[in-house]
Amino acid sequence: MVTSEILKRKQYTTITTSTLSDRLAVHFLQERNRQKIIARTRTVIRKGAEILEIWIKNSEGHFSVVMPQASGIAFVRYNHDINSSAFMRQLYQTSGVSLLAGDFFGIDGYLRISFGRPEKYVQKGLEKVTEFALQYNRKVSAM
Repeated sequence: MVTSEILKRKQYTTITTSTLSDRLAVHFLQERNRQKIIARTRTVIRKGAEILEIWIKNSEGHFSVVMPQASGIAFVRYNHDINSSAFMRQLYQTSGVSLLAGDFFGIDGYLRISFGRPEKYVQKGLEKVTEFALQYNRKVSAM
């Protein structure tokens, strides 16, 4: 009995939003604000998509992608002989860039990349991915 009451309260506090979050959401999602937020979000995602597509084209076959139609997230295929979790960990350790490994989603050989961020973050992050991939290739070639 006590355990079920505790679980109910835990679910209520972790599943529902706080009063402050709820009030902020109501304010920002009012029609006059909602359209501004949607327009800004679309602009950010479109610019990020453009940056990602240019990066893929300039990657000399190291990376490829089928661009999503309605998302700021893409699964990018890489052409390197390394598990995606290892790629992700080493990338994070050497550059601080955080991506999700494709094998988390059952598709090793891919990286889940968010491009729905301000363009300077997308650009800088992709530059660091390129640097890591080139260093990895040099290391593998030297073996």
